[in-house]
Amino acid sequence: MRRADSVAAGSARLSAANDWNVPGNAQRYPSNVEGPDGAVRKTQTMSSASKTTVPVLVFDGDCGFCTTAVNFMKKRLPSFPDTIPFQWADLPALGLTMKLASSRVWYVTDGATFGGAAAMAAILRTQPNGALRFLGWLGTVPPWSWAAELGYRLVARYRHKLPGGTPACAMRPAR
Repeated sequence: MRRADSVAAGSARLSAANDWNVPGNAQRYPSNVEGPDGAVRKTQTMSSASKTTVPVLVFDGDCGFCTTAVNFMKKRLPSFPDTIPFQWADLPALGLTMKLASSRVWYVTDGATFGGAAAMAAILRTQPNGALRFLGWLGTVPPWSWAAELGYRLVARYRHKLPGGTPACAMRPAR
């Protein structure tokens, strides 16, 4: 069975892209497989040799906008994971490649990895505040998840023009 078929068959109530990001579904997918929305699914726990602990938010440390946004969220969200720029992270231990890490923000937990808007939704779902948790769950349900991903992609594309952004923040073409 092709990976796309197994993803589509695995979810009756959510779209395949959103099912890919729902915690608890990790056991259905092979280790370190990129999903239809770019999220990486991990089924094995992190190696104890890894110096990076999970959960962790992996972001572009060369981008002033990304660094400003991470610091803003750290100050305002009651529960926030450890953060590490992808340039300093042990990417293979986190189940990421340089191409994936440089393409979007990643939230890596012990059982799953979320990218882009799904990463932000997953972090919101860990908050003690019920309203923030609700927003996190809303971010996994179409059409809200689609809007969140579109918003994330627009911000990522134009981050060099946003407050805190510099020319170094411009998305580099994939190689």
